[in-house]
Amino acid sequence: MPGGFENSAMKTSFSLSSLQPSSASLESPEHARPQERPYNSLRKKCRKDPEQEAWRRSWGTREDGKEEFWAALQSNYNYLMDNNLIDSCKEARRDLQYGGSPSHDWNYQQFCEQFIEILTWLQSIQENIYSKQENVIDRNLRLSYLEEMNRKSFKRKLFNNQGGRLVVRSPELKDEVAWRVLTLNSKWESLEQTVTPRKRTHPDHLDVCIDVEHELRCLRKWIKQTELRLQPIDFHITWTLAELEEKAKEHEVLQRDVESHGKIVCSVLKLCDKVAWADAQTVVASPRSRRTESSQAIRSLARGLERRWQFLYLRSLEWLCHIEELIKKLRNQSPLTVSSLDSEEEPVVKQPR
Repeated sequence: MPGGFENSAMKTSFSLSSLQPSSASLESPEHARPQERPYNSLRKKCRKDPEQEAWRRSWGTREDGKEEFWAALQSNYNYLMDNNLIDSCKEARRDLQYGGSPSHDWNYQQFCEQFIEILTWLQSIQENIYSKQENVIDRNLRLSYLEEMNRKSFKRKLFNNQGGRLVVRSPELKDEVAWRVLTLNSKWESLEQTVTPRKRTHPDHLDVCIDVEHELRCLRKWIKQTELRLQPIDFHITWTLAELEEKAKEHEVLQRDVESHGKIVCSVLKLCDKVAWADAQTVVASPRSRRTESSQAIRSLARGLERRWQFLYLRSLEWLCHIEELIKKLRNQSPLTVSSLDSEEEPVVKQPR
């Protein structure tokens, strides 16, 4: 049959036996040999080289390497953990991310909360330094607080930045923001100067003398700044109830600051007495020596600063009482404003014609 013959011929022509062998496609006997692999056939795990293994063992045991590695890192690790640098960096990053962009600006309530938080922290440092007499002359304690203030200085910058943004958004809060920024920066600078290490200006000066001079300098600067803020009462000022309430908050903060400096004044006086006693013990032959005269001058200066602090304390209380009295009178009256001058005057008595 013709159809069957053609089909059988086609199958024969397409069979593998009809293809001619090619020398280029066949591998030579050398290529056909199985190549040696550096790992096992079932799992890719390199075989151990005896020379390489001997060279590795020449380094020592694995436990010895761990001990040497830990010994090299232990000092740096202890430094990081003892100083809490990692926690401080995380805290700084979180706060900067919170206040770095305009979308995370503080409102007035958050601004006041941050003011109270930072001011309370600064006040705690001051109280710890002057709580005991031995802490006043402890330089290591002051250095530790100085390092802590340097680590947290970003909070002060963030507070000032957020205060400026708040005034731009709400100009009517300018006075409320201004006195808080001024109070916080003054407190920060005063405390930073207090905890800064003192320098020896003369080789014959004792450490106690250096402490006294430093404390007197810091106390005199603070008293001068506070006297400028606590001016005598002006009875011709007219305030609204909201302004009076804000003034009350401001003067309460000032009064607490003045009251807290009472411990500083007492510690300075005790240091002056200590210097005078040391001079009396060392200078027996010449009672009118220069060191005795200098100690007497320091004591007189300290007594003068004590009197100025007492005047500041009385003035701060006077301001608080005056503002509270104005608030009471304003709340009992119908007008929206009250004048401190009018509130002190008696009503005019009418005379018959």
